[in-house]
Amino acid sequence: MNQNWNVYKIFNNGRRARAPVYNFNCPVENMCDGYFEDNIKEILVEKFGSKIKENKFSILRADLPQTRQTEETLEESNKKLRSKVFAKNLKNSDWGDKRIECVLLFSGATEWKWQWCVVHAGTTNVLKHVSPKADSYEGAHAWMNDQIKQL
Repeated sequence: MNQNWNVYKIFNNGRRARAPVYNFNCPVENMCDGYFEDNIKEILVEKFGSKIKENKFSILRADLPQTRQTEETLEESNKKLRSKVFAKNLKNSDWGDKRIECVLLFSGATEWKWQWCVVHAGTTNVLKHVSPKADSYEGAHAWMNDQIKQL
C-alpha cells in the first residue's frame, strides 16, 4: 500500500523546519528511509543544489500528526532545566532580601569570558560565579548541558 511521506529539513541547531521541503509516495511503508536515500535525495539535489546532501532530514507519514515542539516550549523547558542546575549549586546560599537572577554573563566582572553567574537583579552585580569561565558562548552552554545531564 502506497503511503505519502513528508520530508523536513533538520537545522544545525536540531530543530525541524516548519514546512516540508518535499512530499513523496513510497510503495512499502517500512522501506521509506531507503527509498528516500536511493530515489528522493537525487531529486532534492536537482531541485536545491548539491549542498543539500550535507543536510539531515526527518521523514514523517503525511497522514499522521506533523506537530513539532514549538520554540517557546523548548526555551521554557531549557529555562527550567537551567534553574535546577542553579538550585543544585546554590543549596546553602542565603541571599536575604536581594532579588537575584541566574544568567550567562560576559562582562568585566568575568574577565571578559562567558560564565554562568548569580547576579543582583537591579544592578547585575555578580554575587556568585556558578560555572568556570569559558572562552566561547558555545563552551558555556556545553558546560550547562553537561550539568543538566548529571541531574
